[in-house]
Amino acid sequence: MADKEKKSGKKGLNSIFDLFELLEKKAVKRWKKMKAKTDKFFMIMALCTVSIFGFLYYSRTIFSDDSTITDSGIGLVSKTQIKGTTIEIVARNYNAANGYGEVLFRFDQPALAVGNQFDAIAGEAKLKTMIETKFEQVSDQYYVLKMFNIPSKWQQIVIDVGVTSERKPELNQSLDTLDVTKLDEKKEQSDTEQVTFVMDYRSIESNSKAEEKEEEDYIIQYTLIEIGYIEKLMETNKESIEKTEKNFALLEQKIEKLEQEKKYQTEADQVKANSEIQSIQNNIIETKKLIDKTNETITELQLKKEKLIERNHDAEQTKNLKKSE
Repeated sequence: MADKEKKSGKKGLNSIFDLFELLEKKAVKRWKKMKAKTDKFFMIMALCTVSIFGFLYYSRTIFSDDSTITDSGIGLVSKTQIKGTTIEIVARNYNAANGYGEVLFRFDQPALAVGNQFDAIAGEAKLKTMIETKFEQVSDQYYVLKMFNIPSKWQQIVIDVGVTSERKPELNQSLDTLDVTKLDEKKEQSDTEQVTFVMDYRSIESNSKAEEKEEEDYIIQYTLIEIGYIEKLMETNKESIEKTEKNFALLEQKIEKLEQEKKYQTEADQVKANSEIQSIQNNIIETKKLIDKTNETITELQLKKEKLIERNHDAEQTKNLKKSE
């Protein structure tokens, strides 16, 4: 009996241990399930967070900005005047990867305009942030504005270009006035002779090759632009001459017809015909003089083109020499 009681007691003890072991296994199993659900929850939350930030980051690309585009553009549309000097943007570049941008200006000054000192500064209108800049003269007519560390989320860059003097050595621009909607008001309040250009992020694509260049690079760039201008002007003048010369044949035919009709005209009518013939002949003589002057202009433009080609070639050589050193 004692042995049986001993055995049954031992059996009961084992059952308790088995019970604890079973409870422990169930607890571990539940903990693992909870942990798996928790990990899954945090993973989903993390994905949601990344998705939201990604959406916000790329929203400017995904959804088009339908706000009004205020942009000065390039070429004729950008032309403006200051103290008799015409300023035009001929090229601009921007690299989103390194935050560098540049604007190449052409200044067309009157022949007697001397001693003018120009300067330029820039800032981001929406972020109210000034941009680090360098304004350099490339030639008598060309200046380049170099911009560094442009904010990655820029929307509108405001560029002020003006004439500086001892009385007013700095241009007017501060974080409070970087508002493209108040450009006219800003001009009225300005004590300096200056103009404002605006560059909108939707009007310029990022160029991965854009970077600060050597002086020779800008000389090569502006000489090619000037050569293009000259070639267009020469072509326009040549077309004008060709068109005028074709009209000469028609005018001569008219003179011939008037001469033939004089045979059947009264003396009074002949006087009128002679006067008309003389007027046409005078017009032909004056027009031929203009053609001669136009041909001289074309010859002068050709010489300028050749000089620009020479300067372009010299800049290329200097650039290559620097590379080889």
